[in-house]
Amino acid sequence: MFSRSNQYNDLLIGEYKYVENGVEIVNSLARLQDNSVVGLSHYLSGATIMHKNHPPHKCESCTNEERRVSVYIRDPEIPLMGMRIILRHIVENNVEKLEGHVMGTGSYVSTLENPESPRINFGDYVFIKQ
Repeated sequence: MFSRSNQYNDLLIGEYKYVENGVEIVNSLARLQDNSVVGLSHYLSGATIMHKNHPPHKCESCTNEERRVSVYIRDPEIPLMGMRIILRHIVENNVEKLEGHVMGTGSYVSTLENPESPRINFGDYVFIKQ
């Protein structure tokens, strides 16, 4: 439950560790223990509920009743680069998983002096509960 302007909303929050080819690119997990980091200040936050045909990322394999959640994901070194991850909970062979689709939000403006590209690859991911 998150309060903004005397209104309460549910909000998913979190932090993450991103490793590519054995090299740690981002690790913000320690922020979960920092009580001064709240609400939308987390590097993962949001609560947009999405149905099967919700743009911009439709889910052909979703049922009509199934819902997904879209949260913003921020890179601590490129905080103004807009990205989001759309999450879908699935269970395969009694194993809980999250399917994730990372994409841009189209809200980042690069400068010619300092063009930056995302350090987190856009695309599809599968997170397995361990």
